[in-house]
Parts: sequence; C-alpha cells; structure tokens
Amino acid sequence: MKYILSIITCTLLFSHTLLGQDTTWFDSNWEPTAPEDAYVFRVDNNRGQHWDRQEFYVATGKVILSGRLSSIDPETRNGMFEYHHKNGQLKFKGRYLQDEPEGKHVWYYENGELQAEEYYQHGELHGDFKEYYDNGQISLEAVYRNGKKHGPATYYNEDGTVHSYGPYHDDIKEGIWSFYDEESDSNEDYLFRTRYFIYEGNLHFRVPNHQWDLIDYEYGRNINFMFKRMPEKDTLARPVVPLIMAHAEDARKHRRNPKAWSEEKRKFFISEGTEILEVLTPDDDDFPLALKKNAFFIKSRYTENDREHHLYMIHYMTPKGLGIELYFDVTTETEEAHEEEFLMFLDNIRITKNMDYDKVEAVYYK
Repeated sequence: MKYILSIITCTLLFSHTLLGQDTTWFDSNWEPTAPEDAYVFRVDNNRGQHWDRQEFYVATGKVILSGRLSSIDPETRNGMFEYHHKNGQLKFKGRYLQDEPEGKHVWYYENGELQAEEYYQHGELHGDFKEYYDNGQISLEAVYRNGKKHGPATYYNEDGTVHSYGPYHDDIKEGIWSFYDEESDSNEDYLFRTRYFIYEGNLHFRVPNHQWDLIDYEYGRNINFMFKRMPEKDTLARPVVPLIMAHAEDARKHRRNPKAWSEEKRKFFISEGTEILEVLTPDDDDFPLALKKNAFFIKSRYTENDREHHLYMIHYMTPKGLGIELYFDVTTETEEAHEEEFLMFLDNIRITKNMDYDKVEAVYYK
C-alpha cells in the first residue's frame, strides 16, 4: 500500500506536464519503463540557460542525484552534482565543467564517514589526494599531477599507523620507499628505479614498471644495461621473459655517417638469422621516437626454440660520436599483451640537455 501511495504522490508532484519539465521513469536496470513498473524516476527542469536534474527512488522518494546540465541532448554536466546512497546519506559532491570533473570532489561512505577527497583540473586528478577507511582513519595521502600519482605518498593501516611511504613519478614508485615491518617493529627501505640516464649522451630512458629488473649493469669504457621482465607463460606453458637492453660505445669513426654505423650493428643480428622488417628515420611520418636526427628505429624478427620473436632496435648517434643502442625483445605471441609497456618505453626515450646532476645522482645509476 505504501508503494502504491508513493507512486501516486510522485506522480502528483512530478509527472504532471509543466512548461520546460520532463519526467522519465526507469526500471532497476535504468531502462525506460511505465510509472507503475518504475524503480527510479528523473525530473529535468528547463531553467532557460541550463537544466536542473534530480533523480529519486520511487519506493521511498529519497534523492539519488541532483545537479545542473547545460544541455540534455547531448547530456553535458556543468555545475555542482550530488549523489546519495540508498539510505539517503550523501555519497558524492563535486563540480563538473563541460562534462569533465573540475575542482574539489568529495566521496562519503554509507555510514557518513569521509571516503576520499580529490582535486581535478581539466578532467584529470591534479593536486592533493586523500583516501579514508570507513572507520574514519586515513588510508592514503598522495599528490596527483595530470591524472597520475606524482610526488610523495603515504599509505596507512586501518589503525592509523604508517604502512609505507615514498615518492611516485608518473604513477610509478620511484626512489626510496620505506615499509613498516610489524614483526620486527622497524622500517625496511627498498629502492624502486625505472628511470635511467646515459650521461655521456644526455639520453634518458625508462623501463615500463617494476616488473622489469636490472639484471646486468656496466658503466665504463662501454655502457651496458640489461633488464628482464618477470616471467610469463605462453600457450604451451613455457616461460617467456621479455628483455630490454641498452648499450653505448665510442663510435666517433662513424660520427659523419650514422647510417653506416647502424647498418654495421644490424649485420651481427642478420648473421645470426634475424630478418629486418622495417627501418624508420626521423624523416618518416610514423617514426615513433622523440629523437630528431641521427636515429633509426628498426623492427626485426627471429626464431629461437620454435618461438618467433620481434626484436625492436633503436640506434642513436650523439653529436660527439657516442653510439647508443636500445633493444626491446618479446615473443610475437605475447607482444600484444606488452604493447602498452613497449609504447611507454618508446615514449620515454629522449634527449635531456639540462639535467640537474645533483638531484639525479640519487635516482639514476651513474
């Protein structure tokens, strides 16, 4: 009986035809339906320059949502919005600008406790970020920049004690992180590193994430880095270990002809059965690197133990004749799964002329 009266009341309040007002009824799957079958309903009021929207539960009449739109076709949120839990408690409050989140957004648990405070700029998380447990204790303090964690962060246990803290760089742990060990009642420090710098060539590169471990390193007459990813299984349950390799050497005798140097480097791989599929230079429209000159991007393939590999080679000659080689080796079967990591690797290869060496020293190998 209460349910029927609720529908009648809602119909009297909201369903009669008024100038500039639209009411829509929905079932529990948010599909349009008849009022007698509705689970929720929506009221849009035309205010001339904008629309005010409210959504309600049919059974209780409690508010689900209220906010302002500059258009309902297409729907464009412009202004403050509030969402509510089923029990009527405020769930979310924040502003939208041209349908993108902007400024401070606040989230709440069903019990009324604060769940998160976050700031947006141009539709992306940007600024201080705080997250809380439902008992009111803080669980995370961090800083976002352009949608990614960037800067100091601290994680907390549910009792308020610190779990870990350290810096992020573009959403990846970078630098020294300290983890609290309850058994020993002490902190253990762990160095996370994904960014590397070949000083002699002012070349910066970055491995995609912490699943890539540095397994070999030499910094002398020749410079060598080798990174191995955590093993995975192929369709035959065989371990697959993608590799990233970096090598730098004195190539001054080829300084006037970087192309000849790159071709010489390829000869070794060709002699071992590698097939060159494509060679791109900065003059090509689809050249995928930020390097502007004396650079070559080579796609090749080879077969080993009945598995086909794609080997991507990057050759770069510095103005002073330092030859830098970067390699990304992955089986063709698992290549698609690592595509995002590969693109990130390519995107972070760049020349950085104005490095602050004092600040870099603690982060990069030297």
